[in-house]
Amino acid sequence: MISFRCSLILFVFFIVLGCSKSNDKAGILDATGKHPANWIQNHASFFRQTAGAADSQAAAQTTSCAECHGSDLKGGIAKVSCFSQGFGATTCHFHPAGYANPQIHGAAAKSAPTFSSGLDSCRGCHGSGYVGGLLSSVSCFTCHGVSAPHAKNWATSTTSNHSTTNSNNAAACYQCHAGGRFLTNLPMPPAPAAGAQPDCFNNTLCHAGLHPAGWIAPAQHGAAAKSQPGTGAGFNNCQNCHGTDFRGGSSGVSCFSANSQNGSCHLRNGSPVNAPHAALPWHATSPSPTHTTTVDDALGLNAAVCAQCHLKGANLSTPILTTYATGTPSCFNSTLCHGSMGHPAGWADPAQHGATAKANLTFCQTCHANNPTGGPGTNPRFNAVLGRLTSGCETCHEPNTAHPPVFQIPAAFGITSPDPLGTPWFRHRTATNFDACNRCHGATLTGGVGPKCQSCHVGALPTATISSADPCSSCHSQPPSGTTYPNINRVHSSHTALNVPTGGLCTECHSGLGSGTLDHFLRAKNIELGTATSTQAGAVVFGGVLSTANGATPAFTMATFTCANTYCHGSTMASNISNPPGSRIAIPAWNAPFLGVASVVGNGSTTPGSGDCSTCHGYPPMVAPHSGVTATQCITCHPHVNSSGTGFTDATKHINGVVDATGAHTVPYLTHNASAAASCLAANGGCHSTGTAASPYPAATGVPPDCMACHTLADPLGTGNGLGNCKSCHGTGGTGTLAAPTGTTWPNIRGTNTNARHPSHQGASCGYCHPNVDTTGRFTGTVAAGTVAAGSGAGVNHGPNKTMTSGTSQTNVVNTAAGIVPKTPRGTGATCTHGSLAVSGCHSGPGVQTW
Repeated sequence: MISFRCSLILFVFFIVLGCSKSNDKAGILDATGKHPANWIQNHASFFRQTAGAADSQAAAQTTSCAECHGSDLKGGIAKVSCFSQGFGATTCHFHPAGYANPQIHGAAAKSAPTFSSGLDSCRGCHGSGYVGGLLSSVSCFTCHGVSAPHAKNWATSTTSNHSTTNSNNAAACYQCHAGGRFLTNLPMPPAPAAGAQPDCFNNTLCHAGLHPAGWIAPAQHGAAAKSQPGTGAGFNNCQNCHGTDFRGGSSGVSCFSANSQNGSCHLRNGSPVNAPHAALPWHATSPSPTHTTTVDDALGLNAAVCAQCHLKGANLSTPILTTYATGTPSCFNSTLCHGSMGHPAGWADPAQHGATAKANLTFCQTCHANNPTGGPGTNPRFNAVLGRLTSGCETCHEPNTAHPPVFQIPAAFGITSPDPLGTPWFRHRTATNFDACNRCHGATLTGGVGPKCQSCHVGALPTATISSADPCSSCHSQPPSGTTYPNINRVHSSHTALNVPTGGLCTECHSGLGSGTLDHFLRAKNIELGTATSTQAGAVVFGGVLSTANGATPAFTMATFTCANTYCHGSTMASNISNPPGSRIAIPAWNAPFLGVASVVGNGSTTPGSGDCSTCHGYPPMVAPHSGVTATQCITCHPHVNSSGTGFTDATKHINGVVDATGAHTVPYLTHNASAAASCLAANGGCHSTGTAASPYPAATGVPPDCMACHTLADPLGTGNGLGNCKSCHGTGGTGTLAAPTGTTWPNIRGTNTNARHPSHQGASCGYCHPNVDTTGRFTGTVAAGTVAAGSGAGVNHGPNKTMTSGTSQTNVVNTAAGIVPKTPRGTGATCTHGSLAVSGCHSGPGVQTW
């Protein structure tokens, strides 16, 4: 206990006669040389303002006081000691009984500064540093336990708090706490205004300011309390002044007061709810006071405050969970009231929550909308603040929407690749559920806070067509069949027979403009805005598989509505390149049908024919194989054409990307040897040309291969090559019609031994070494229709094997029983084992011989 009871001494500079001798005592003495009235109350400030006077006797002796009260201030000529406990009837420099009680002297110290109250009065006797002065050697710190003229934990203590300190003591506080020095419970205040005098609430000390006018309103202080914790926000910020339990703290203002100077607070049925939140109940949904707007901050500062009362669901009128978790309290980790709410990690990514929102918007509405229970047409706004969603769904989405475009995604969400920012929502098509749409676009989709569907879907409500075979008919048929945009027919209907994969018809000419594309959306939006023209720019973009088949490079000219270079109109046909018919319409106009005239056949060489067929190609096309061909002969090579040559028995093979010309045989035609004749040649009305060894095999689809594409050595139909014999491939070294390889490349390899001979080797026939080949060299093996002749074991690899397509791993097919060992890879030779063989000009004797 403090022991300076009766220790302070009278410090009076009062009515002393004759103590003055000059005008430098002005203010201390009046014209009569006496102290002015009330000097007993006022002399203290004079003395304390003299530098060092309160702490040092030497400094005190320099004051005018010493002139009358003596150098020791104990009387002097005035005979009035500054250390007296009283003067006359006045009690001076004397603490009453019990003054050491902190509640007594503390209250005096915090009171408004007077002669005997306020912190400055303490300094007058206990020194400017409160460690003992001239009038009292007692240090305040001895009892306080801290180097301060106030109690320990003075900032937050509910029994010895500083909040009751009269603000006129600010200058004394400034001595230690200037600019927020030594603060532990508050952040440093911002810089004060220039010239600002010490004050509790002007940034010169600890506080930036008192609560603004109207703070008592829940809309003000409630919103701040639930905000992201920080300066002046968050529940923990309230605790700084109102105490950890919100019952008053250093401010002395309880959040639970049934009656405050500003009215009743946080009540239910007239009684305090004993909680720092409303009691309506607080879990009511927006716009009523709701806890859902409380920020679930990353550090869990707000949640930690909630945990004071609601840890593991405590004090909930309707507990949500049955089991709880331990760990750092958070709103959605089962430590307080809620579990994870079913949202998995990464849910904020539009790619995750978007599909769920479209499928069941009610699920989202319950927590995120200002109207959680409204049904169709209730126009909910998804702006309920929840955790990081400081503006609800509108934190990312545009106001009044819960769907793209996404106009921002705060960095805190960690999403770097959302849908393109600012992109209109062109992917709103829904397969089955318009329940998500009818919240804002009208119960019947005829308009709400969102536009009506038929602003864009001018043909019909999408609900009326979504399940039909032609869902596009909400705007236009497939193909368009009307006369007004976006359902203008023109010649759409005449293109329905194009042989393209299912669903690919529109793409042929409108690639990238289909439903669900940005372009499609923008065109529909132009309709909504009333700016659509009969045909909007960029309406035709060729794509798909047919319009560009065979390397075609189609182009559309908007000014003339014409198409050019399209495969469909024969731009890639060889006959149109070399000898186009004059009646061909190479650049058809989109608004001018050109069919409807019966076709008249030409001669395939000089007369192109006329009518519908000739608008795309000659009738027949004027290239060699068609010379002299009549209409009834078309079917010979084109079996999908009808017998009269005027139509199709199988229209799927017309304008399908290939020339379906099979002639009178199947393809591949591996057994053509016996049938091949000069009549096969185009020059003779057939399909094939002789060609050269460089002719490609296999030929392009629909193109008859040349004879020498396979018969690389000679024209197989030529005299001397042995029509149908082996010389056209295997060399002419044999006798008669027999072949004998004489070359070095497949399939005409003579062998590495210069004496090797085919096929007259020692009188043996081809079949001696090559099974399934008869003595005339003809293949006698079995070949399945439509296949390439098999390799080893099945005979010689006949068929389309120009480039050894059967594989280089195949061995030479030889009669191993005769002691012949083939070499690999194929074509590199063989060895023969002879039991007895005379040395001759050809052989070196018995044993292994190299072919």
